[in-house]
Amino acid sequence: NLSVQGRFNDSGQELGRFVINTMFGLGGLIDAAPSFGVGKVAADTGQTLGVLGAGPGPYLMLPLFEPLTVRDAVGQVFDSVMDPTSWLVPFEIGFSSSAVRRVNDRALSLELYENVEETVFDLYGAVRNGYLQRRRALIREGRAKSRWGHRKATESGSDGADPPDVGARPPVPAAPPEQVTPGAAASGHGGGRLEADEESFLIVDATPSEAQVVLDGQALGSAGELLARAVAVARGQHTVEIAAKGFRPSVARFVADPSFPARVRVALAPE
Repeated sequence: NLSVQGRFNDSGQELGRFVINTMFGLGGLIDAAPSFGVGKVAADTGQTLGVLGAGPGPYLMLPLFEPLTVRDAVGQVFDSVMDPTSWLVPFEIGFSSSAVRRVNDRALSLELYENVEETVFDLYGAVRNGYLQRRRALIREGRAKSRWGHRKATESGSDGADPPDVGARPPVPAAPPEQVTPGAAASGHGGGRLEADEESFLIVDATPSEAQVVLDGQALGSAGELLARAVAVARGQHTVEIAAKGFRPSVARFVADPSFPARVRVALAPE
C-alpha cells in the first residue's frame, strides 16, 4: 500500500522493519525494530484508494463491524485477501474471533462509552464524523508524502476526493464583537452565537467572540477555531472555561477520545 501510494521512504522503512524483525526478532515473532529506532508505518487499502482519488461513498454502520464507508469496506476485503492468515484460517473461525474480540472490547470499555453517551449530544453523529475526519486525515497524510503529485486540498476543506461529512453543516465563522450571527438572540453585551464546524464536535452557544478560552488551565485565546481544534484532539477528562467581560464565567467538563470525539456546549449568560 505504501508503494502504491508513492510513499517510497515509508515503504523502505517498512522493508527495514521486516529485515530487522526477521533477523533479530526470532523470524518475526518479536517486534525488535523499535529497538533500532525503526517505527511502524501503517497503511491500508482503503487509504490507498482515497490517496489515488476514490471517493468514500456512503457511510455504513454494520453489526459487529467498525464504522465504514463503501471505499473502506472494499479496502478491508482486499486487506483480508492479502493477509496470509486468511488463507490458513477458515472464514467462519476468523469472523467469529473478530466478532468476539469486538464484543469483549465493548464490554471492557463500558465506563468510557457511558461517559461519551452522557457528554455528546448526538452519539451517532459524533462517531460518524470522528471516523470520517480520521480517515480524511490519513488520506491527506498519504498525499502529502506521496511522490505521485496528487492535487491539494480544496478551499472548502475537502481533501479533493472526500466530500464534506455526510449530513454535516458547512463551517460557520465566528461572529465578530458587537454582531450576532443569524438565528442567535442579540444581547446588550455584544453576545452572539459561535459555532465551530462539525468536524471539531464543538458548539459554543451565546458566547461573545472575544471570550477567552482556557483548557485544563492553559489559556488558548479567543473562542472559535483554536478551541475547536483543542477539543478535536483532546483525550481523557478535560475542563473548558470561558469568560468574557460583562458575562458570568462558564465551565464545562467533557471526555474526549480519538474514536469518540466529544461535542461540548458551553455558554455565557450576561451579568
